Amino acid sequence: MNEDGEIASTVHMDPYAVLNVDRDASELQIQSSYKNLSRTFHPDKQPPGESREAAQEVFVLFKNAQEILTDPVLRQVYDDHGNEAVRIVKMSIHSTDPDALYPMLLKYHQLNKRKKARDYIQKSLETSGIERSDHKLQVQTTIELPCSTESTVFLGEGSETMNIPELSGASISVSSTTSSTSKWDMTVGVSNEIDKGKGRSSGSIGIGYKPQQGTQIRANADLSDLTRFSLGTTRTLANHTIVTATARSIPNSRKVALSLISHRNLWRNQLRGTWALGLGSDLSMHYSLLSFTTLWADYPAITTKINLGVNPFPIKLSAKHNLDGDTHTGLISFGWGPSGIELKAVLSRAITAYANLSLGIKHATHNGLTWLIQLERGTFTFRVPISISTIMSPAYLEKILYMSFLTYLLDNVIGEMVSDTSKFLREDNIENMTTNFDFHKTQDFAEQQVELMKATAKLNMEREEQANGLVIYQARYFVEQGLSVDVSTQLQFWVRNGVLQLPAGSKSHLMGFYSLLEPRAKIKKPWWNKWANSKNIPSVPQLCVRYASGDSTFEITIQDTDALFLPNDAAVVLGKRDRVR
Repeated sequence: MNEDGEIASTVHMDPYAVLNVDRDASELQIQSSYKNLSRTFHPDKQPPGESREAAQEVFVLFKNAQEILTDPVLRQVYDDHGNEAVRIVKMSIHSTDPDALYPMLLKYHQLNKRKKARDYIQKSLETSGIERSDHKLQVQTTIELPCSTESTVFLGEGSETMNIPELSGASISVSSTTSSTSKWDMTVGVSNEIDKGKGRSSGSIGIGYKPQQGTQIRANADLSDLTRFSLGTTRTLANHTIVTATARSIPNSRKVALSLISHRNLWRNQLRGTWALGLGSDLSMHYSLLSFTTLWADYPAITTKINLGVNPFPIKLSAKHNLDGDTHTGLISFGWGPSGIELKAVLSRAITAYANLSLGIKHATHNGLTWLIQLERGTFTFRVPISISTIMSPAYLEKILYMSFLTYLLDNVIGEMVSDTSKFLREDNIENMTTNFDFHKTQDFAEQQVELMKATAKLNMEREEQANGLVIYQARYFVEQGLSVDVSTQLQFWVRNGVLQLPAGSKSHLMGFYSLLEPRAKIKKPWWNKWANSKNIPSVPQLCVRYASGDSTFEITIQDTDALFLPNDAAVVLGKRDRVR
């Protein structure tokens, strides 16, 4: 706790999540939630010792949240600029100077001039570099530079020469997505391509809207020589089942293309299935796809794809396996089609905590041998496919063996370099220890909150059971292939009269929750990978809830920032209440 009576976690606090109220909640709703929390967490109601100290910290947390949301000035500042701006404004809350920041904002609110108050705080905070906290901008960039060494003399064809691969084309695409905790997002993209001396440019714009949890509607426009428009909806049902339906315009035609795609976990989450079907408005089939991927933890992920009209290879088989934890993976794939076969082998390695390097080779009947190089850093991807030889060139098999050995050798050398960097070039140890300490402190703080919530959650469960109401059987807050936390107690705590409501926004700010994105230690980067220090875009956490309501048991999965309302019509019925838990 700091000298102002605020705990460190309030720097990242979402007051709406702490009090579990919507962003348009009235002052009456806010005060009601605050009073309910006070009955559970007030320090005077706890026995002396650690429980009372933990309750004191929690009490300060939701007391600060209540102060922000019941003060029209601070609430507007938080909504527009976040916690750091609130901290700055609160510095002048007791000032007697009428021209100080808080008194000026209060004056505008008393005169019902909220827009002037917003403009005034915006100008006041510009020099502080405070930005709106609930908006995020994500930029994704892909650069591809196809090259060729087919004119290079090597492998016994004559005197070997070291020719620089010739650039045979280039393509670059950039897309920017802005989103917030509201229901809207927008994506704008542009791409440029050069192939055989000819250039081509195109642009795109898309708008997404979430009318309710688990549902998104998206409209896109591809602006190029052949302009196309599309309108689609994606629905997340449960058990990670996703269904997408899309209607697209066909250039130079009055017909419309329709598509339906579904992803679902099968066989007790041991298999991931995907099927897709594309039809014209005249019911002519454009394409179809059926795919299955195994999800075994300790065995390779094997994927089988059968498709018509998706790509030149109707049958594709692939296997991906972790060779050394999650930092080193191998992929092999085989494709067959009327035009021939395609074989691919790729080794991918994490060269830093935020960047991956992939090296591989690809043989295709129509393209010959290609060496694959790819660098990924967050949302930035850089690819260099180098055409080595056509299938009709002399010593083609020897070239495949040579490039395979070279790829394996380079991958091992890079692995040794990464290992040496991790062992001997660590820096900022004190900062790393502090960062990880703060993470675990936040986790411990959340666990203390859960201990204080258990009695109320148990009482709520008993009442709901007697009334055949809403009982949380199992709730899991998780990141795919990452941390997973049981949050059943936290959700049952908030159940009132057979209903559970959680506001839109990251669930990590709710009482008893914490961020699942654990910080990693910094590694001093040598010259060859200093560029890789940008933070990777982590997986988005999800919340999966299995609950009973009435005579049935249900399950629903939502994204981290979606609002949750239970019972919910989007939930999947698993069976009778007394048979499925």
